Amino acid sequence: MYPDWPAVEAAIDHLVAASEKPFSAATALRARALAVISQGRYRAPDEVGDGYGPTISFHWTNLAPHPIEIEAHSDHYELYLFRPGAFDVQHFACQSDGVMPAELIAALDALLIAPQAD
Repeated sequence: MYPDWPAVEAAIDHLVAASEKPFSAATALRARALAVISQGRYRAPDEVGDGYGPTISFHWTNLAPHPIEIEAHSDHYELYLFRPGAFDVQHFACQSDGVMPAELIAALDALLIAPQAD
């Protein structure tokens, strides 16, 4: 698990710089937008890595009641809900660069917990 969102941003930067399959500038922007809006709002993910396609994927593997994943694409986000016996995918189109879709923020507000205060 990453200790905080600035560590996640550093991981995104490293992933983009070190990847053998290049990420589009839009994909990197979407991933960074997720990290920026999430600071102080949600718990940092357990993992950040290459997604399918080249995308950047955020995993909350130890989230109760079930794990979730968000994949940042060049023009949208996908939210994956892993429930016992079920797998749901939600698609959130982006209208402008660096702006998170309001529907995705609402979904994350319902799913993710706030970080613990020190």
